[in-house]
Amino acid sequence: MTPHGRNQDPNRDKKNHRTGFYFKHFPPGVPKPGPKKKIIVYRESIETVVQSPFMEEWRTGTEIAEQATKMVSNWWTPISVYVVTNYMRRYVAKGIVSKRKPNTISPFEYRRV
Repeated sequence: MTPHGRNQDPNRDKKNHRTGFYFKHFPPGVPKPGPKKKIIVYRESIETVVQSPFMEEWRTGTEIAEQATKMVSNWWTPISVYVVTNYMRRYVAKGIVSKRKPNTISPFEYRRV
């Protein structure tokens, strides 16, 4: 006899309430199979640009976005300046990147510390 309701076998695959398909839970820290999500690929590509020698000089968000987009699939949307600015704000808060505005009409520039 199989348990019903709340007392189901914990080793049994779970069922998605929307789609009705069964799926297997992965323990924390174990990567899921398949390609990475777009937000993870964008974050990693911006991270590699920040760590590269490209960031030793002052660069605008547009230049950083162009470099990071080279590491992303051509089928995906290119990384925009707004996405770069969002991640740069986090790096400035951590002290990894410094930020300046040369004059009032030009965009912000970033450089690795």
